[in-house]
Amino acid sequence: MQNSNDEYISVWETWDRITTASPQEEVVDKTTETNVVLHDNQQLRQRVQRARIEQRMSIATLAMHVTTTADVLSAFERGDGILDSELQKRVTKYLKL
Repeated sequence: MQNSNDEYISVWETWDRITTASPQEEVVDKTTETNVVLHDNQQLRQRVQRARIEQRMSIATLAMHVTTTADVLSAFERGDGILDSELQKRVTKYLKL
């Protein structure tokens, strides 16, 4: 972009790529016979992806810091996979969610 003095002006633009997955998942807890709604994975996916993008961090970098593979995190963000509870804790702690 140029102004009238032919000087270039820096422009910073961020993009969000948030995909929606299946609705909230429910699991029946067999020990108490009550329905327990587990973590809303779709909301967590969006929060993780948004935080990672806002911190200008690649999936590979985040994977390295939370000791997992980029493929696992990529599948999670796409909605094709889920994270076990320990990995969820590491990711949310590292991203300060």
